[in-house]
Amino acid sequence: MRFKLPRPFFLLVMGVMSIPFFSDDAVAQQKEEWRHVKQERYGRYRVKVPAGASLGKVYPLVVLLHGNGNAPELMMRWARDLKLDSFVVVCPEAPYVKVPETIQSQEERYTAMADAIGIPDSLVPEAITYSADWYYNVVLDAQRTLPVDPLIKPVLIGFSQGGFYAQVVLTRHPETFRKVVTVSASMYAAGKVLERLPLLASSNVDILLVHARMDPVVPFQTGELINSAFEEAKVKHTFLPFDGGHWPTQEVTEAISKWLL
Repeated sequence: MRFKLPRPFFLLVMGVMSIPFFSDDAVAQQKEEWRHVKQERYGRYRVKVPAGASLGKVYPLVVLLHGNGNAPELMMRWARDLKLDSFVVVCPEAPYVKVPETIQSQEERYTAMADAIGIPDSLVPEAITYSADWYYNVVLDAQRTLPVDPLIKPVLIGFSQGGFYAQVVLTRHPETFRKVVTVSASMYAAGKVLERLPLLASSNVDILLVHARMDPVVPFQTGELINSAFEEAKVKHTFLPFDGGHWPTQEVTEAISKWLL
């Protein structure tokens, strides 16, 4: 018996076959783009434990946050100048690799701002939160896994972009730290630091804001504005201007070291 297709089905198939899968107009309208969504992954942080540390002995914790385009190694070298030999010192690596700068310099360059992956402005506040959460998780992990004295609150020190994130973390976890130092701190409105400053008014944390009068990267006016915002919010702090560039001078490093004692 010969099988015969129904005429309507035959006409439908012939009609579909006559239509190209992609017309010229459709191809012209195709667009390739990046999309962004929260990513769960492991990060890493550098650790330095005091020489001669013995089992059962615990030490105060210092957390260092590096700047945009830096890496933890810079801050760990600075830790020696700060004379942090009697502290457990940790420095988290910022979550985004600055690929062109890393290739050009042949040294690892990192940032905590997601503009390194072209994130849209609408997602910047969320991206800042994720980076701040990562830094705070490092604090918790260090307290849980390293020989850190549980009776002494940690110290948080941030340089440049790390100074901004030190303020973000501080304003979101004001009871976590006993001392916070920001050096040449930048400021991003999306971090909502200034809006959260009143939360610090009743805290006991000691805050030191350090900024150079001739800073070519983050203008001194930024440091002055931050200082004014702290004053207006009635947050107890010390403002230390100094003559120099973006990186702290030896004199400022010594002043910070003494302030930490």
